[in-house]
Amino acid sequence: MPIDITSYLKSITEECDALKNRVRHLIEDRHWATDGAWKESVLRALISRTLPSNYSVASGFVVTDSGPSTQIDVLIYDNRVPVLYKGGDLVFVPPAACVGIVEVKSRLNSTGFRRAAAKLADNCGLVLRYETEKRLFSGIFAFEGDGTSGRLLEHIDTAAQGQVTRIVNHVSIGPSTFIKYWPYHPDSGQAHYEHWHQYTVEQMAPGYFVHNLMSFLADEDLVRGNNVWFPREGKESRRLQVRHFMARPADIAA
Repeated sequence: MPIDITSYLKSITEECDALKNRVRHLIEDRHWATDGAWKESVLRALISRTLPSNYSVASGFVVTDSGPSTQIDVLIYDNRVPVLYKGGDLVFVPPAACVGIVEVKSRLNSTGFRRAAAKLADNCGLVLRYETEKRLFSGIFAFEGDGTSGRLLEHIDTAAQGQVTRIVNHVSIGPSTFIKYWPYHPDSGQAHYEHWHQYTVEQMAPGYFVHNLMSFLADEDLVRGNNVWFPREGKESRRLQVRHFMARPADIAA
């Protein structure tokens, strides 16, 4: 009997729902920073369970000779590259070590999403300014959404500013909204496709987010010959919106 990956992905959403308000139940609205830090730790724990041993996950900063990034809620880094400093769950890494950055939010409305996308795009640009050939996972993860679904792709496109180094390539909001940037066509494999797809994946968005991170780290090679990571029917039938990324001429020339 084939495994029921759909139910497994839904169980990840159920786990997020069960854990997201655990601290808030104890301290109510006394200290929102602690509540936010707890939610960040929930996502890091989810990621760490399937993360290959040559990578680690923490919160921290990417440090360059022109200055540091803003604080990164979830920073995935390559253990084969020396870090500048690590203490507890806080790490400072050079751009060469950084392979993934995620902005975590408790709840996002349209304004909050625009700000999160702009901040994440700034940090992507900083990393890729120094590592021009790097593949970088860049994601926004929100435990809940509040009227954000209509213009998400527009906001991501605006944050990119026509620069491929500023692309936010994965988003999970609430239980069912998932966004992925496709440099190639997901069905035909056509190169230079360069579109964001927004999906409604009922109760599976957090699981899709984590498994897409694992697929990204494996050079999109997880499902070759043995798809135990995603539902067999795929998600293109659940596609809600599409938006084309248009690079600026200077970016194309670069």
